[in-house]
Amino acid sequence: MSQYYILNSDWQLRGFRNEVRLCLNWKSGERRFLNPAEFVCAQMCDGKTDFESPAILPVLRKLAAQLQAEGIVRPCTCEESLCSGQAYRQAPNSYIDSLLLSITNRCNFRCRHCFVEAWKDKYGEFSREELFLLLDQFEQANVADIALTGGEPLMSPYFKEFVRALAAKRIGFTEIFTNAALIDDEVLDSIAEAGFRPYFKVSFDCSGSHDYMRGVAGAEESTLRGIRLLRKRGFSVTVITSIDKVVIERLIDTLHLLASLGVDNWWMAPPMEVGAWRGTDSGVDVETLLPALKGVLVEWLKCGRPFDMMLWRLGKYHKTGKIFRGMPTFTGESFDCSSIHSLSYVAPDGTLIPCGSYTGSDIMGEFPNLLRTPLTVAWDDPFLRKFCDLKKKDVQAVNPSCQACEHFSECGSGCRVSAMNARGDWMKNDPVCCRLHRSGLMRDFHDFARSLDADVREGNV
Repeated sequence: MSQYYILNSDWQLRGFRNEVRLCLNWKSGERRFLNPAEFVCAQMCDGKTDFESPAILPVLRKLAAQLQAEGIVRPCTCEESLCSGQAYRQAPNSYIDSLLLSITNRCNFRCRHCFVEAWKDKYGEFSREELFLLLDQFEQANVADIALTGGEPLMSPYFKEFVRALAAKRIGFTEIFTNAALIDDEVLDSIAEAGFRPYFKVSFDCSGSHDYMRGVAGAEESTLRGIRLLRKRGFSVTVITSIDKVVIERLIDTLHLLASLGVDNWWMAPPMEVGAWRGTDSGVDVETLLPALKGVLVEWLKCGRPFDMMLWRLGKYHKTGKIFRGMPTFTGESFDCSSIHSLSYVAPDGTLIPCGSYTGSDIMGEFPNLLRTPLTVAWDDPFLRKFCDLKKKDVQAVNPSCQACEHFSECGSGCRVSAMNARGDWMKNDPVCCRLHRSGLMRDFHDFARSLDADVREGNV
């Protein structure tokens, strides 16, 4: 009796230089990295190979059953064939996971902290030809999925067409960073019809202060309308709040508002000193910020923990289970920034940079530009890799004060952009992170969060 297997329709085989191979579900984003034997087996799951043939080793039959149990392959008849794009394709570049693409520099707001200063049109605008040239490059480099940002991504005249093209090329669309003012049923229908359910990361700078931060009258009303529609349609919403001296006074009121809207997450942080925020006089200091965030934690707990929270550099706080589960710990072999290692940023002029916070920096021009250099080459550009592949031990080696510091495993010398802005050298230690740890402020905040966990266990809340 014959036994054939074939990849399930959403799965595809991809490979990269240095023998990195995986099965990738382009819709769910699930990755299944393959060892050599598993790779051979996955290639044989093409609807043409009889696994009951005497020529097939027992280990391969066992691996096929394992892949079936994982939902990656299914039994089939020998008449079935793989869909377009499912068969193995190897890229000439090293492994690339995801990209954050600024699909447009246009925006309908004039935000006080815009890192690309969209209203100044400093970084140009992709033509349709350039945008779809980038899409071809993403396919050739085996990019797993794309997150979209701007400007305001919905301002792009090619947004809907681009989303459809992502689906046609079997590239995932995982996240969209938006001010939500342009969200309507037509936009959401176009995304759903392409087969995507991206996470919406919505900028909202608090009830009563959103218009002030966004520079446009009526911004708050339009953003809240967009959030309500997203939740009505069942899309996941993370609200991102940038805190300054004005916004900080509105955090508690906003907590109650977001709870009533049913959002999934609330992230809060002061803006980075980049773009339009550079040189601002309305920034909030640590001595003011941390007590305010403690107040948010207490009120959030009283409200029944309606959503998960990310509080600046102070970690994640969970709506279920333990409120605070500790911070990531680092060793010398840890990547300096796990985000830029897996999610680099394509600026609206085509520059491929480690993250958006390098936009406008003195070194931006040293990074490769995808309008001149294809991604398959640019991804392994030595200057880019110097940032994306940087290890904690490399930073520690040039910072003597970090080498014997008791806080290094928690701090890891902080953020390279913050260090560059404060010290003029991206390889220096981050003074903000240093201060939080060495002053005891970080420990104090976490002790406070753990005390709330104890109160919950003892029934005092």
